[in-house]
Amino acid sequence: MTKYDRICLGPNSPWPESWTSVQRELNELLLGCAEVYASDLRVGPHPKDAIRKPYLLYERGLGQDEAAAFLRARRHSLVEIKPDSNFRIPNARACSKNLHLLSRNDDHFRVNTEALIHVGAYAELILDRGWEPSMLVFDPFFSGAALDLWG
Repeated sequence: MTKYDRICLGPNSPWPESWTSVQRELNELLLGCAEVYASDLRVGPHPKDAIRKPYLLYERGLGQDEAAAFLRARRHSLVEIKPDSNFRIPNARACSKNLHLLSRNDDHFRVNTEALIHVGAYAELILDRGWEPSMLVFDPFFSGAALDLWG
């Protein structure tokens, strides 16, 4: 069983020694998003936006599997990421427009690990199981119920 530790990393923080190259690559991508997102928010109405730092809180660490699966989806153009961490799934039948890899948390950002996992699962359905993207809806709402994937 993999042990996940809560960690907070900033632009110059050392990586956990156990991290692989894919975990480091994803962390660098997310730090870049955090810098843009923090800059965009500094003019916002939230009290801590003016002092928001591009630090990432991983509530349960960052697993090798979810990092690799997410980056694989990105390499295959199955996910589009905007500089502020907003993302969308371009070829899905439908996709929510309000999806983010990062959320505001105190004066920094929390990594939405669940989103990384869902994007990885979406990629697995397409790349490994042969599903057509047009058969899948990403983050749909039906009658007040939120789902992760629907196919």
